[in-house]
Order: sequence, then C-alpha cells, then structure tokens
Amino acid sequence: MCGGSCAGIVFEANITGGSATQYIHLPSGLSGLCNSKTIVEVAQSGREVYLLHGELERDETSVYPACGQKMHIHGSRITMLRHLCFGCHLSTASFEKGRYRCPCYDHTKMDSVPLKADVHNITRELLREFEPQVLKKNQTSISQDIEEKILSMYAKGKLDT
Repeated sequence: MCGGSCAGIVFEANITGGSATQYIHLPSGLSGLCNSKTIVEVAQSGREVYLLHGELERDETSVYPACGQKMHIHGSRITMLRHLCFGCHLSTASFEKGRYRCPCYDHTKMDSVPLKADVHNITRELLREFEPQVLKKNQTSISQDIEEKILSMYAKGKLDT
C-alpha cells in the first residue's frame, strides 16, 4: 500500500532558498505503519510530542472464514498508541483502523495492528522498554494498574527510556 520501507518518521521542512518542500526520514521502529506526516504538539504536561500520522499496511482482502465471502468496509476510527521517546520528546503513533462486515453473517471485525502491544494502547517497542523496569520491582507481568502508572510517569518525564 505504501511501498518501500515505511517504518520511519517523516518530517516536513521548508528549506530557505528552495521552492520545493523537502522531507527528512528517520527510523522509528514502527513496522506496519507508513508514516506520512509528523507534527509537533505540546502535551498537557508542557512537553513536546511528535504525532506520527500514517496508514497501516493492510492485508489485500479480508475474508470471513464461515462463508468465504469478502468482508466489506464498514467504517473506521482513528487510533493512537504511545511510542518511544525521541530525545526529550514524547511520541504517539496515529492511524486509521478499518472495520469490516461480512454481508452473509453480519459479523464485524477490526484491522489487526501488528505494532500494538497486547492489551495495552502502546507500541510493542515501548512495552519492551518498560518491561525490564517493571520486572526489576518483582512483577511478573504488566497489569492495567501498573500500565496506568507507567504511562503517567512517562507523560511526566519521570522514566528513563
């Protein structure tokens, strides 16, 4: 869908003296997301956040196993996942997640998101960064309560990444 390597951050820059807009492409670790635009916003904590907007790399067709029929597009929603810090900047991945419906059984399903950590609204890469810190404190897994504390500390800049 996007073509080529999409796991990167695209910054738009207007270079003085040139008429064309130029782009800087940096690796992000977000495999499965084609980043088309990155903007910088300010979080409630006052820290700058890179908002990585893009598209998911999708399967060509979605077929419902019970009937073998192709599922039809049935809407979408914008999804945001927290991602790793870049220097002192927070980052968030934003993309449209498709919803599909089977015309025979009226069953619906959402796009799978390969870069999303299981059960959490964070990227797999961010989870890999935080798991060692959680396990140091004699935890065996990340619970919902611990995830909320980690994300709160992350947003306030109190965790090393």
